[in-house]
Amino acid sequence: MAPHDSSCFAGFSVFSVVLGSLLSVGIIVSYVPQMWIIAKKQSSEGVSYWTMWFSYIAAYLTLINVILLKWDDITCTQYLGIVDIYAILIPIIQLIVGPLSLYILYILVVIYMPRKPNATNTLQQRRRHYWISVALFFIGLIVSIALALGAVAFVGKLDSHDDALLGYAKGLGLASAIITFIVWLPQIWTTWKLKDPGSLSVVMLCIQMPGALLVVFFQGFVNHGDWTTWVPYVATAFQEAVLIGLWAWFSITNRRKRAAVAHKETEVASLLNAPTLKTARSKRPHCEPSFDVSDTDPEVGIYPDTHQPSAGIADPIN
Repeated sequence: MAPHDSSCFAGFSVFSVVLGSLLSVGIIVSYVPQMWIIAKKQSSEGVSYWTMWFSYIAAYLTLINVILLKWDDITCTQYLGIVDIYAILIPIIQLIVGPLSLYILYILVVIYMPRKPNATNTLQQRRRHYWISVALFFIGLIVSIALALGAVAFVGKLDSHDDALLGYAKGLGLASAIITFIVWLPQIWTTWKLKDPGSLSVVMLCIQMPGALLVVFFQGFVNHGDWTTWVPYVATAFQEAVLIGLWAWFSITNRRKRAAVAHKETEVASLLNAPTLKTARSKRPHCEPSFDVSDTDPEVGIYPDTHQPSAGIADPIN
C-alpha cells in the first residue's frame, strides 16, 4: 500500500514529462487531418467505421488498464503540488486523449456516412451499414460506462495490489491487445476493396505510425508500464504502415490511370476537331461586269469602256 504522504512520489524526470506532453498533443493533432477531410468532403467514404469503433474500444480498455495499474499514483496526488500532480498523471492523460479523439472521430464518420449507392454498395447495403454504425455508437457508450463502473467497484473494495484487481486490469489490457491486432483489418479491406483511399487521411497515418512507436517507448521504457499497456501500439504501428503502403500504391496507380484516360480523351478530341476535306460547290459565273456607278461618264455613256465614235469623226458607214 502506498504511503499516506508526499513520499509516495519519488520525483519525476523532465524528459518523461516533456515527452508525455508532446505525445498527448500529438495524438490530438494526428486526428485533426482526418476530421478535417471528412467535414470538408461531407463524406466518410473510404473510412471504415468498424476500424474507428474498434480503435476506440481498444484505446478505452487500455485507459482503464492503466488507471487500475496506476491507482496508487492517482491516490498519491492528494499529497502533491500541481506540478507533481501533472508529472505523475501525464501517462494517464496521454491515454485519455486517444479514446476521446476517436469517439469524436467516430461520430463524424457516422454523421457523414454516404447514403447513396455506388459501384461497391447498393442502397440496401448503405442503409444497413448506417444502422449498424448507429447501434455500435450506443454499444460503445454502454461498454464504456460498464467498464468505468467495474473499475470503480474494484478500487473501492479491493487493495490496489489485490490479485483480483490486477487480474481485471491485465485482462482488459490483454483484450485491448487482441482487438488492436485486428483493429485496422477492416480499414485495410475497405481500402483494398475500393482500390482508393477515399476520405482516409494519409497525414493522420503518417503522424500516428511513428507516434505509436513513441508511445511504446514512453509507456514501456520510460514509464516502465506493463506489457499489456504498450504491446497494442506495436500492432497499431505495423497495420498503419500497411495502410500507408496501400495508400501510396493506389494513389500512384490511380494517378497513372487518370493520366492515361486524359491522354485518350485528348486524342479523341483532336480527331473530332480536325479539319475535314470538303468538296467546293460550283458557282455560276457572272456575265455582268462589276463596276462602280461613280466611274460612269455622262458624255460617253454608262459604260466608259465601250468604244463609241467621238464627235467630229465621220461614221464610215455614212
